[in-house]
Amino acid sequence: MKKNEGTNKEGVEDTFESQDTFDSSYNLKDEEQINRYYLVKDISERYLECIYNYNNYDGHDLNYSMMTEEALQRAIESQKQADNNLLEGIVAEECKADFSATDYNYYGGYSLNINNMYVADISVSMKIYLVYGSIVNTQEEVKLMVVLDNNNSTYEIYPQKYVQQNQLENLRSGDTINFSKDNVDKNDFNTFKYKNTDSQTVAMDYFNNYKNLLSNNAEALYNVLDKEYREKRFGSLQDFQEYLNSNREELEGANVSSYLVNNYDNYTEYVCKDQYENLYIFRATAVMKYSLLLDTYTITTDEFKQQYQNSSNENKVKLNVDKWFDMINNRDYKNAFNYLDETFRTNNLKNDPNTFEAYMRDQYPLHYQVLYGEITERNGTYVQSVKLKDITGEDSTEYMLDIIMQLQDDMNFVMSFTMQTK
Repeated sequence: MKKNEGTNKEGVEDTFESQDTFDSSYNLKDEEQINRYYLVKDISERYLECIYNYNNYDGHDLNYSMMTEEALQRAIESQKQADNNLLEGIVAEECKADFSATDYNYYGGYSLNINNMYVADISVSMKIYLVYGSIVNTQEEVKLMVVLDNNNSTYEIYPQKYVQQNQLENLRSGDTINFSKDNVDKNDFNTFKYKNTDSQTVAMDYFNNYKNLLSNNAEALYNVLDKEYREKRFGSLQDFQEYLNSNREELEGANVSSYLVNNYDNYTEYVCKDQYENLYIFRATAVMKYSLLLDTYTITTDEFKQQYQNSSNENKVKLNVDKWFDMINNRDYKNAFNYLDETFRTNNLKNDPNTFEAYMRDQYPLHYQVLYGEITERNGTYVQSVKLKDITGEDSTEYMLDIIMQLQDDMNFVMSFTMQTK
């Protein structure tokens, strides 16, 4: 059941009562609070940036023309020392004896794509996080442990080597983790402050996570797709990979033009629309724990069923035309082909989905705006005139065609269309 639309900002957490009790073993779970998730992400990226700068800083932001070589080297060493001091301030005390700044794992960047984040409540004020992800531009693996002390507003980092050496890297939600500290001492480097995270930031992170998987891990992206959806839309991982390979340049060039947030009882839905009016529907049960749908037609929603059932036949035809062109815009030629009348596709398209795809790509722009004209009906067959315009504006041609459609039971239909040749 849908509760409301929009996004309710969570209150910033900055005060806690001292009711701490400590055992030794704690259950991990997915993080559900947006502000805490983004705080831990920011802390992790600050740590990664410090390591990156320590290993890469060359004085590029300094005015070389005003400095001697000796002064430049002093400035570089001074910055490295500052980075080392920061690391000393934010890395957990028990790790410092084993790892120097050069042993914390060198990374080729610091923008972090988080795959999983798990939290254990040590007490009212203490939380421990396992952060699993990768560097965005290099795909290097990142596995960290972050501890928050909300009473002191302090944090500490346990580096990847610590996580690996203590066999924490395979822990997941529902597993237990051992921990015995009851506070994190404050210093000049390790304090934090919560801030509210807006819905646009969250929506963009979901979309960027999708783009990262699209470019680097097709199998992981396939597994992120809603199970029922991926089986109906693509059928198999191989078919999905073929779809990606056929449309990769277009898919990787997509950018968010607008977004919507819907809150439901059991999940939050982030709907992103790109510049071609394609939809990306992220259904999140926790922060960055989501299933993905790439259209609204493969699985029919209750809202669409109700709208369709309450529509006149003429409006049902328009809804079906919208659905069919959504398939074309999504490069879902196989399913669009299946709605074509068998005689029509046999006579005109060799009864072959590949021939149909080649025809549509050759004769029309890739992304359509559909404008509706006159609709007529004779003996249960409807003829809907439409005008197609290129959404991108790259093609100024207006394409006229008629959609010939017969309505069937259970919201099904069969159709044909007037063919053209350039």
